[in-house]
Amino acid sequence: MPASSAWITTALQAGPRFLNLLAELKPTFHLPDVTSLDLAFLAKHSVSALLWDVDGTLMPYHDRLVSPELAGALAALRGQVPQAILSNCGDARLLELAAIFDDLPVLKTYAVDGRIVMRRLERGRELWKAGGMHVQRPTGIMAAINKPSAELVRLVLEELEVEAERRPLALMVGDQHLTDVAGANLAGIRSAKVQTIAPRSFPLPIRCFHLFERSMYRVLHGRPQ
Repeated sequence: MPASSAWITTALQAGPRFLNLLAELKPTFHLPDVTSLDLAFLAKHSVSALLWDVDGTLMPYHDRLVSPELAGALAALRGQVPQAILSNCGDARLLELAAIFDDLPVLKTYAVDGRIVMRRLERGRELWKAGGMHVQRPTGIMAAINKPSAELVRLVLEELEVEAERRPLALMVGDQHLTDVAGANLAGIRSAKVQTIAPRSFPLPIRCFHLFERSMYRVLHGRPQ
């Protein structure tokens, strides 16, 4: 799926729920960037898992390296709590992310023939699951389930084996209100909204969408403190 198609899929899925999503734009935390997510932060807020957005959160749009100023902070969090990469990108970018984050699971869910299947890329392996059981790669038409989706977050936390009573303490980290923050709120977990890295690296339609969601946030909540 090309990058433009992935963005259109996200917009089409979110569009019918737009008015409902407007009530879900406020994050738990406003942070300048992911360097604020150190071990002291995890301990203070009893964070049970970290779900990472990538483009705009950890690197410029479709870059191939974590931004150097963030790499150390990200490395320091390895192994501290269950973590996963959760991006709305297309298939080509998904494979790139699996190579960039070889030691973290890169997860994607799809609706296929009336069931939901999860794709997990990690350490050069690709696994597919449905209903918690391993399955063969689907052959039917696959429709990606993108953020914001409560079902997506629930399945990801199950895949990470986060205990049910600790799932509300999970934290989604991202730079977008209508996908990352709203997805976390819908799922009943917490969110950390960070400033977008290299916003001009994004294609013009996505930059316009960023401007729109920032404007809506300010109308509803004012400027972030």
